Amino acid sequence: MKSQRRPQILVIGEISKKLFNSANLDVGNFDVEYTTSGPHALKLASDSSFAVILLDSQKSSELLSEVKELRALQPLVPLYLVSEKEFPPDVEVTVLEAGATDTLLSTMSVLVLKARIKLCLSLFQARNEQIENEEKLQFALSSAKMGTWTVELPSGYVILSKEARDLFGFAKTYDTADAAIDDFIHPDFRERARKTLSDAILNNSFYNDEYQIVRPDGEVRWINARGKARYDENGNPAQLTGVIWDVTDRKSAEINLRNLENRFERSTAATDLGVWYCNLPFDILIWNKEVKNHFFLPPDATVTIQMFYDIIHPDDREATRQAIEDSIKIQKPYDVIYRTVDPKNSANVKYIRAIGWTDYNDLGEPIRFDGITLDATREHMYEQDLRLAKEAAEKANELKSAFLANMSHEIRTPLGAMIGFADLLKDESLSEEERMSYAEVITRNGLQLSQIINDILDISKVESGQFNVENLEVDPQAIAEDVISSLSLEAKDKGIDLSLSVSEKTPEVIVTDPVRLRQILMNIVGNAVKFTSSGTVSVTVFPGNSGKTISFRVIDTGEGIDLADQGKLFQVFSQADDSVTRRFGGTGLGLALSRKLAQALNGDVILERSEKGKGSTFLITITSGDALVEVNQSSRAQPAITNTVNLEGVRILLVEDTPDNQELICRVLKERKALVDLAQDGSVGVQKALSGKYDVVLMDLQMPVMDGYTATRNLRAQGFNKPIIALSAHAMAEARTESLNAGCTDYLTKPINFPALLQSVARYSGRSNS
Repeated sequence: MKSQRRPQILVIGEISKKLFNSANLDVGNFDVEYTTSGPHALKLASDSSFAVILLDSQKSSELLSEVKELRALQPLVPLYLVSEKEFPPDVEVTVLEAGATDTLLSTMSVLVLKARIKLCLSLFQARNEQIENEEKLQFALSSAKMGTWTVELPSGYVILSKEARDLFGFAKTYDTADAAIDDFIHPDFRERARKTLSDAILNNSFYNDEYQIVRPDGEVRWINARGKARYDENGNPAQLTGVIWDVTDRKSAEINLRNLENRFERSTAATDLGVWYCNLPFDILIWNKEVKNHFFLPPDATVTIQMFYDIIHPDDREATRQAIEDSIKIQKPYDVIYRTVDPKNSANVKYIRAIGWTDYNDLGEPIRFDGITLDATREHMYEQDLRLAKEAAEKANELKSAFLANMSHEIRTPLGAMIGFADLLKDESLSEEERMSYAEVITRNGLQLSQIINDILDISKVESGQFNVENLEVDPQAIAEDVISSLSLEAKDKGIDLSLSVSEKTPEVIVTDPVRLRQILMNIVGNAVKFTSSGTVSVTVFPGNSGKTISFRVIDTGEGIDLADQGKLFQVFSQADDSVTRRFGGTGLGLALSRKLAQALNGDVILERSEKGKGSTFLITITSGDALVEVNQSSRAQPAITNTVNLEGVRILLVEDTPDNQELICRVLKERKALVDLAQDGSVGVQKALSGKYDVVLMDLQMPVMDGYTATRNLRAQGFNKPIIALSAHAMAEARTESLNAGCTDYLTKPINFPALLQSVARYSGRSNS
């Protein structure tokens, strides 16, 4: 049966028609169907819904049957029987029981009839609207895949809509009348679901719950059930009614989102990534705990835009504010680095990088400002360290370049003198006195060149950690006097008063490295003499504050040092003023080397005072050691060449690949009447040493074919037990150690100190000085 919006009235029979027309109703608001045929009337009733039916009681002999049939077709429609005279009571009861609503006399009041028909029309309109609303609701529920449910109380009788049955997976033949619906609730949720429902009934509150169900086929689904209890006049729950729908997709999405959020939270915590957002205009800022940590705030802090600016360093606030405004107003990328300052301790500062973007609505209005923060403090400190290191490296490179240029001058100066005077010696017209003078110039410049190289090697040894000191009992006053004596001639030539004073409490003996102590004093006192044009240089020796410390104070009235230059005074390759190099010469290694040597002797060299044009005061401190170590001083001994060394008859094998060195060494040895045999490389040296009867082997270490290390190891491996003295231009400690480990008896450096060489050959060959 179809429902329609415009009401209809069905009038059956002439008497009913006459009565209806007498009411003179406005037919503009409804339609009227007239018929005198019973079958036609039933046909109309089956096709349309009517607001009211008027049936002529005298038109048909089968009145009861017709009433029943009409009532079956129109169960809710008012059905009035119209008669010209009143029904007997028993007949009236019979027709009412058959389905009639009431009986009407054809002579009844027109006003009453009109009122009744209008009431029927209103009821029909209301019922029609209710049907439409129910249809709409059902359509909405069906479209949303929502089902309805009803539970009668206290019987527990369950009524499920088709959608609800489909949600539970019940077959059409499954009877839910006696079913315990909660048996299909997942065991993990069953008790909680029962309690939630009971609480809603007990408290007369809205029922809302989500739980999992297990369908008959075993599939697990999430559902949301909502409803409300209805109560009888005594306040007892009579019925539960509500809706139910499948939320599996949403719950799965929520679980996945929650898992994603947990992973994101762990990731942000692990990477210290801060995430923030805020609605515009600015009010409360939403920050995760990492952002709050970047701003020295606790995780539960509520943050406002003013707090944000207050914690940013004052020097960075305006730039940050401008960057935010540019991002919001002109959509400029927001990527800034600012400093945050701990409100409780202003010394705590972090460098924070913030990256953000602005969201806009359809009208182009800014609505949200989101972004991230990263703690860039480490990166900033690294960049700062890198920048400082780069600057230091560039400065060191500049110093090194200046040093190399100066070193080139310092090396070429004595080298030029040596080459020049060597050429002069070729002149056969020179007198003996001139030849001796030129030879002394060559020797003096050679020693100066050797000293420059030794200083470079010493610096290298100290900085590489391969510098070894010797502890010997020495007289500090004697060493100081030796230094003063060595420099006295230079001081006298310049008209400088060079003096030494020794405190009475100065110990007569200390344990230290005498050569290195003398080297330190020569550098410091030598500088004082060099940079003093007139006046005095005084050296004072006195005990230090501790019982083992001895001090040397050097005071001069020389050039003095600017305060700005004093900081770089002890840097390698540096002099206080480049003009000093041009005026006085020098490599710039002296002070740096002296401090490193003093520190190796558990002391130091410091500048106590200096004033430009008035002079300087340096303090040298040395700490005396405890152990007395016997050492081989052959490589340091500097005895003068003497004819007292007698090598007559000593058989020497010289293994040397350089012809000039062969000639020089052979000449010195043969002048002492030694018998010298030559081998040009290590391989030939091994053959000759094993086949000949030599007292001593002099072994160069760097040679072609076979080097001296390998040759020495081969000789020792084959039982050769004669002394082997290594000769090498390598003056580093590791070269000495390697040669001794290879089997050499001793080690001498090049350029060769011939007095030391002669003494060593005499000692190892068993010859004493004659």
